[in-house]
Amino acid sequence: MESVKSYFETYLSVNFYDMMYAATTRNCGVGELSVTFPAVAPAQPFDLYIMIKPQNDINTSYFAAATSCDKSAVDNRPFSGIYYLNFAKMEGTKIKEYFYFSTYAHEFTHILGFSSSQFGLFKDTNGNTIPENQVVG
Repeated sequence: MESVKSYFETYLSVNFYDMMYAATTRNCGVGELSVTFPAVAPAQPFDLYIMIKPQNDINTSYFAAATSCDKSAVDNRPFSGIYYLNFAKMEGTKIKEYFYFSTYAHEFTHILGFSSSQFGLFKDTNGNTIPENQVVG
């Protein structure tokens, strides 16, 4: 996870607000995969808050999954998300560590809002919604 964090901090920049605010605690996810995010009030200096939800479930098909949760009221940019890590499906070898990076990075982009269900929320630098066909294609 540290490699993914470092990668995105190095190669990606976004317009962000100096302070983020969420008045109440709120849940994200479904059932036992739900995570409760704490209130962020008064506003705090962060641009992305990620909760990691560890699992040890052999019955799933994934070893990593992620989703965005809270979105800014100003531009719909995600400012929180859940990263699921299923240790039952991981192998602790050095070679797997290299192979897993691409999956971890891919899942991280879902926290950033890169999911087909959110393409219609993308904004340009003037705050105008970008037509979905321009985001996808």
